Amino acid sequence: MNVKISKGETIKAAYRSALQVPLSHPLLAVLTTVGLLMVTVVATNGQSRPWFFMTLLMMVQTLVTVPLQVAGYRYLLKGSANDHAWSHQTAVFCLFAVLSGTAFVFILKLRLILGPVASVVQLALYYVYYRLILVLPALATDAGKSSIRLSWDATTGRFWFLFVVMAAGTAPILLATVFMLMSGQVSVLGSPITPIGSMLQAITAIVSTFLVVGTNSAIYQRLLAAAYRTDDAQRMT
Repeated sequence: MNVKISKGETIKAAYRSALQVPLSHPLLAVLTTVGLLMVTVVATNGQSRPWFFMTLLMMVQTLVTVPLQVAGYRYLLKGSANDHAWSHQTAVFCLFAVLSGTAFVFILKLRLILGPVASVVQLALYYVYYRLILVLPALATDAGKSSIRLSWDATTGRFWFLFVVMAAGTAPILLATVFMLMSGQVSVLGSPITPIGSMLQAITAIVSTFLVVGTNSAIYQRLLAAAYRTDDAQRMT
């Protein structure tokens, strides 16, 4: 039986953790922001781009944020402020970060492609996505156990917990996206259609990095702690 974890406390921890990412690495946060602005503004130039082009751009944006993501996870989960060493798992982190980001955007836009049928497909894909949500923090911190196995085991029976915490932890990004869409800065497919839209999308990407790293770290800490308590309880019975 799963140990109960407070959703409210986890969401609070997620926002506290998100704030610590830029505060613990201010120079890296600034450099990442500048890099995202340059890549996004040059690539879009305030003009609407096709969906495939925007998917490639998002992959490049993700790669730009990788050093900050890794540094953020290591600070939040290991307390290491200056651990910038790269290993085999860090290289895998880059690949998985790009794939997971692309997958999430693809899932969101399935409704535009498949129509009403997308709801069932979206739910199934979200299930897999959330079950693998701990892979990135596990890779960033060089966890000894297989990152996929660790994530799958720790998230068993936790789908709605993950859904609620992730939705609440990244809500500002959804609100910012709705604002950009309603104000005519981006298209329905997420492509900037004005110069201001290009800048806003880049800023949204960096804020999204803070929020996702913070939320994933808070979930990671609580799920692993709960898993350890469950194992201890089972050994005592």
